[in-house]
Amino acid sequence: MLTAVPARGAVLKSHSLLKSHSLRTGAHEGPPRVLPVGALVVYDITKDTSFENVKKWLDELKDNATADITMMLVGNKIDLGSSARVISTEQGKGFADQNGISFMEASALTSSNVEASFHQILSEIYHKKAHKEQEAAAASNSINVNQAADKKKGGCC
Repeated sequence: MLTAVPARGAVLKSHSLLKSHSLRTGAHEGPPRVLPVGALVVYDITKDTSFENVKKWLDELKDNATADITMMLVGNKIDLGSSARVISTEQGKGFADQNGISFMEASALTSSNVEASFHQILSEIYHKKAHKEQEAAAASNSINVNQAADKKKGGCC
């Protein structure tokens, strides 16, 4: 269960960003650049070239985002059926597993799994952030044995 927390997000069309190099160079107008913490990398299950570009897109994101970016691979156009499919579900899932990212198939046309993919990646980002905050809190609450020993050496009590 997700807790309601204020969040700010943006949906960016990666093809346009990569084409204009604005993701790579930060060449954009407006306030200072904020590095992405999550990305849905969407490919077309009916085109080999789309799937072949996924590795390049993942590398671009890794090079230009936060070090712990959460990514999800989404195969789009499942509404077209198996006759139009070129990339199998197993290929997509296998690629995602090899790269340590989540995987889902969807249809933008019918909205099948579109909302679910956003919910899943937002949940992963939230849990990753919560885990980091818990680790930071635990680290700040831990006692450094050397510091405690140094304090005892200097005083009379």
